[in-house]
Amino acid sequence: MREDNVPTQKGEAWELPEDLGMTLTDDQVARLGNELARTTGDGRWSTLSFAPIDGGRSNLTYALSSDAGELILRRPPTGSLLPSAHDVMREVRVQRALGASAVPVPRVVLADETGAIFGAPAYVMERVHGAVIRAEMPGGASNSVEWRRALSHELVKTLATLHATSPREVGLEDFGRPRGYVERQIRRWEGQWSRLDGPAVPEMAALLEGLKAARVESAHASILHGDYRLDNCVIAEGDSPAIASVLDWEMATLGDPFMDLGLFLFYWREPDDYDLEIVSTVTQQSGFPRRDDLVSLYEDLAGTPVENLSFYLAFAHFKFAVIARDVAVRSARAVSSNTPPGDLVDLVTACARAGLDVLKT
Repeated sequence: MREDNVPTQKGEAWELPEDLGMTLTDDQVARLGNELARTTGDGRWSTLSFAPIDGGRSNLTYALSSDAGELILRRPPTGSLLPSAHDVMREVRVQRALGASAVPVPRVVLADETGAIFGAPAYVMERVHGAVIRAEMPGGASNSVEWRRALSHELVKTLATLHATSPREVGLEDFGRPRGYVERQIRRWEGQWSRLDGPAVPEMAALLEGLKAARVESAHASILHGDYRLDNCVIAEGDSPAIASVLDWEMATLGDPFMDLGLFLFYWREPDDYDLEIVSTVTQQSGFPRRDDLVSLYEDLAGTPVENLSFYLAFAHFKFAVIARDVAVRSARAVSSNTPPGDLVDLVTACARAGLDVLKT
């Protein structure tokens, strides 16, 4: 388990040795310190130390510390990755917009839109303390069935609250194009799949065709997180769990809220599910509710029925299979081999096959 507002994109089973530019130069640190001192009005930030935070392969994350306190730095990687995400200014805009809403987000302290500090846009946010739950539970009260069910309720409540937040009221009315969002997402992830090296996967082709044929889109539109799941939240520990902060907003937009829900449910692994290898599986432990229970809770909180759930779950399978192939390809490149780790190759096929099964239900 890793603590505090440390965003994660993929699991820790395959850590890639490639250099994504995690090292900060002395000049970068000096520029950052001076800008933080100027922005905060606290000269103690002119002398700071940093520590890279491992775990994700999306935007790079660092813990900053000085006599003035602790902060978190986010900036894009320098390596060659899939042409998606990594838009830190998108994170900045949505976190600032939601700052006064009922959705908990870290406060943005500094935003360098021009790239003057690192040569690319970056930002600094407050450090929100709590637990980021991945491989294990925090212990103590979290071992009880009541705590785990309460945590599950808070997670669904926060998602429903986000979807109920008016984009216009928080200044995000132009944050995306809700109409046609699902169709664009299918095209986007199809394009990313086509750019990745690897053996043909007939199940992926079949799943893609099934998704295209479904032509599903909710009549509702809302602010989407884009990657909402347990380990993208900071949990305030105690006898009554609460969501202290929601992290990793780089894929946020306006669109179909059931896309968020479908991905959240996909990552919510149940005891009899196949192993995804590179994501958290703590929800397979006793005391966590089933996906059907979460759907019912979401419907109650959102005040709307969830329609065509099988489509949204099937799309989540497709999206994750693309992510798994991406990890496999980059792993192979990192070790100068044309053969990705066998387990990840098998995972892509298993995920696509499961997506097909879901789509048929």
